[in-house]
Amino acid sequence: MTDAMNTEPEALTVVKRLYQASETGDFATLTEVLAPNIEWKEMAGGPLSGTYRGVQEIMPGIFGRIDAAFAEFAIAPDEFVVQGNHVVMLGEYRAKKTAGSDPIAVRVVHFWTVEAGKITHLEQVTDPQALWREG
Repeated sequence: MTDAMNTEPEALTVVKRLYQASETGDFATLTEVLAPNIEWKEMAGGPLSGTYRGVQEIMPGIFGRIDAAFAEFAIAPDEFVVQGNHVVMLGEYRAKKTAGSDPIAVRVVHFWTVEAGKITHLEQVTDPQALWREG
């Protein structure tokens, strides 16, 4: 990782744009940073588990379902590790099912691949049911 003078690796810049767009609900930027043929893998065992291919599957299958299930949902990155065109994010999902519910926090690792300025692959590692349990 490099300093904040915009000299960080392109792969890291692209992945950070995705997290920022996700946080603000900027779906135009989300679709801009995702490659048309992206492969997005959610860990087996949870309601979103499986492999999603392309923006047309990811937007409703991931973002739409999360938006419908939670009053609040955020990803809080703690650390990024960059190796060439791969970025690993270690962080936490933070959510509330309803406005008055207790907060939920679940550790997560995302493994991203970026090619030609677009995200082509994600593999998620987390407790696949922790966010979905009634609390």
